[in-house]
Amino acid sequence: AQLARVPTAGTTGRAASRADLRYATAGSAGAKPGLGANIGTGTITGGGSKSYVADWIDGAGKRHRENFGPSKQDAERRLTKAVRDRDLELAGMKIEQGLDVAFVELVAEYLLDVELRATKASHRTRKESLALFVKTMAVRLTRDVTPAVVQLFMRRRIEQKRAPRTINNDVLAIQACLNFAVRQGRIALNPIARLRRLPVNGTGKQLPRALSEEECLRLLHVAEDVSGGASKPRPLLLRALLETGARWSELTAVTWADVLWLQKSIRLRSATTKNRTERVIPIGPELEELLRGIAPHSGEGPVRSSALVFQSPWGHPWGQSHNFRDWLDEMLVLASIPRKDGDGHVVNVHALRHTFATRLARAGVPLQQAAYLTGHKTLSVLMQIYTHLQADDVRNAVSRLSLGPAKVGNNLAMRRKRAKSPSAPDDTSPGEHEGSVGGPHWTRTSNLHAVNMALCQLS
Repeated sequence: AQLARVPTAGTTGRAASRADLRYATAGSAGAKPGLGANIGTGTITGGGSKSYVADWIDGAGKRHRENFGPSKQDAERRLTKAVRDRDLELAGMKIEQGLDVAFVELVAEYLLDVELRATKASHRTRKESLALFVKTMAVRLTRDVTPAVVQLFMRRRIEQKRAPRTINNDVLAIQACLNFAVRQGRIALNPIARLRRLPVNGTGKQLPRALSEEECLRLLHVAEDVSGGASKPRPLLLRALLETGARWSELTAVTWADVLWLQKSIRLRSATTKNRTERVIPIGPELEELLRGIAPHSGEGPVRSSALVFQSPWGHPWGQSHNFRDWLDEMLVLASIPRKDGDGHVVNVHALRHTFATRLARAGVPLQQAAYLTGHKTLSVLMQIYTHLQADDVRNAVSRLSLGPAKVGNNLAMRRKRAKSPSAPDDTSPGEHEGSVGGPHWTRTSNLHAVNMALCQLS
């Protein structure tokens, strides 16, 4: 079949050619075009002082007439692209759609979306990963982002001695950018959606170690003594990290308006938390007293302001400064606390958060409350990662489940004696066999069930 202009009844000449364009295709009238059906390359009309109008049929058989502006060259280019995309779709090659777009253009749009939805730290890391990929691989167009190119980028990162987890985060940023472009309709498919990441197997990740109660007190004592007081910026932040369990980015963003004096709590705003959920964390009397001592005051008491509560010794925001981390390492040495134990677990800034969760478990705080305080939506993450109960903690808990001596031999001898002389008076007090093994109120199933339930709560 061929593209044809057919004038309708009652119209002639130029009026018919302009107003009534009918396309004859192979098959019956109204049949959907497909492979093998030549539906033409479209036409352009107009010119002179008028705009150019393009006329073509899409892959679904729908006719389009669109004003492409006064430039004939631009109109021809846009019509060629529209027809090409249609032919690729009919040929099952829609994956080519949008691949001629500049990749940095997609990256810019994606980062704007991340800035609205994610934290500043997440926006910064993804921006750095994408910029590194573009620079390393000299990526210009989106079609340049292929599985082979990304795998070559991963090999170069391995040669730079980067950890597998870091490389996977870089790849994740690239995949997320292309997935965003698919959702926005900029490209048809993500060409690296099925690309496999590097196996981690615990390499490149240092698991944190929870401090004991004695280590916490020793660390705070040394930090306050060396810094010249508990209200100094570093020891104050250290105590707050230990007593609130907040993430570094959450706590360093707290302002004086977030300190709820009447509730004796600190509010972590949804804009600064990882899961975008606001939390109110109670604070202890020591931390409250220290904060009152440095809070801005007026004649009526502490002032609610937008100034940051926790600042560096120089009065600047902490940000991602390594200054506090280096200082914490020095305090660990002075407090004779090993930074790394025999299993390779380390004490770092994030380990202070693990310590808070473990102290909650030691205090018997229910998991639902612990999950709220730590900001976890799922209990499984809290159980698997943030609870570092020591062997002594578990031993003390199990010791509370001891049933005591059962006295099985005495009860068995007494029953045998009664069996030989049924009329003999029962001189055994109820307390000797009620609840004892073999007694009338004892069941093996119920006691085992209670023990299992208690152990599950301690796991």
